[in-house]
Amino acid sequence: MFGAVRFLARRPWQPLPFGGEVRLAKVGFSRSADFRGPGLPLDTLRDWLGPEYSVVLGHKPETTNIPFHEPAFFVAFASRGGGYGLTGAFCHIDLPDGQTLQGWGGHFGKFAGQSIDAPTFEIAPLSQRRLHVRLEFAQKTLHFDVENPAFVTKRAEWKAAPLPQTRKVDDLEITLERVVASNSADQSEASSWVANAEYSIRIRDQNVASWVTYSSTFCDPVGNESKHAALFSEPVWKVRLVGIKKDDFPQLDSTVQWLGTGVLPGPGESRILVYDHPTPTSQQRLLAWVGPGHYRIVSGKITPVAIPNGVEVVQPIRSYNSHKPSALSTAEAITDIDTPEVALLNIDDRAQRGELFLRDNAGQRHSLDQLANYEETSLSRPLLPAGTSEAEVGFIRIQQFETEFYITPPSPPVRSK
Repeated sequence: MFGAVRFLARRPWQPLPFGGEVRLAKVGFSRSADFRGPGLPLDTLRDWLGPEYSVVLGHKPETTNIPFHEPAFFVAFASRGGGYGLTGAFCHIDLPDGQTLQGWGGHFGKFAGQSIDAPTFEIAPLSQRRLHVRLEFAQKTLHFDVENPAFVTKRAEWKAAPLPQTRKVDDLEITLERVVASNSADQSEASSWVANAEYSIRIRDQNVASWVTYSSTFCDPVGNESKHAALFSEPVWKVRLVGIKKDDFPQLDSTVQWLGTGVLPGPGESRILVYDHPTPTSQQRLLAWVGPGHYRIVSGKITPVAIPNGVEVVQPIRSYNSHKPSALSTAEAITDIDTPEVALLNIDDRAQRGELFLRDNAGQRHSLDQLANYEETSLSRPLLPAGTSEAEVGFIRIQQFETEFYITPPSPPVRSK
């Protein structure tokens, strides 16, 4: 399907409201909008013939390329003759069922003395043989009718089920209660009709929806995926939910990796709980208790040091690279920390970090209050009852959860006036 493009060389020019004229130049579903003038490239032959003899091949055709971040459905317009071009215009594709797909601009180029604008569509009209394109200005609307080069006949074989539907993901019971459609609020959304999915998320009959963050993606059988909606004319949608548990999610003790109870350190003392040395395939991780004092951390080793002379204000965390005198080309990462009280030190370079937990030797959970944070390093104060001498740290890797539902698309909203 990618690479389906139709070049519309003979489309008529239409006058623009502020001077100049415009025509529909190209429609397609591709990674870029490419334009080439008359002539043959024949680059290899031209190089072989050289500049003196390659003139017999005629002029090399003029080309321009407008790349997109990913494969996209686009409608490209060429404008000429001065004026303001397509400034202030919105591009729409009107579908037979009343849904309107809304294009986004921002892709521009020059070709053969003409300005090229190529708005793209997050939701592609892949189910339509012909397209009704509308270019909307404040005081004028231009209409274009064109064959769709990206029309598809094959669809994913999905089967819809009635709502509500429930999925079990780890300890979560996720129920898609309903999907409702409404008219879009502005031109920035992909469709004039947008969908909203409503869920209930529970653990053992307890509602935990407020403790998770999630988003929905609406998919249709011809390949569209959007946070806003899909094609309402399709018989089935897939609704994909992706979420993550917030920091205050009530994690069960059984899901936490506890590292063992230990005595809290005194001044100038430290106790390493976890150290993962960085390798070519993994990142550094250091988790340790430190008592009141000033420390230097190099390659996972924590050493109490004196505050440098002349330093009046000590930063809680300072990271830098120092070159070894014996090998000036080798940089060594150094982290200095300073804490006035017992703190939990966490250096975590991994892209997907974990969440830390704390409990006393009686098994009671307690909170951690962040003292300082700098890049991948943090210092946290344990909020323990007075007189507590021992504590246990645990962590859990924060991972996203995902599930899918197959539904009949919602009824279109009442058209706004």
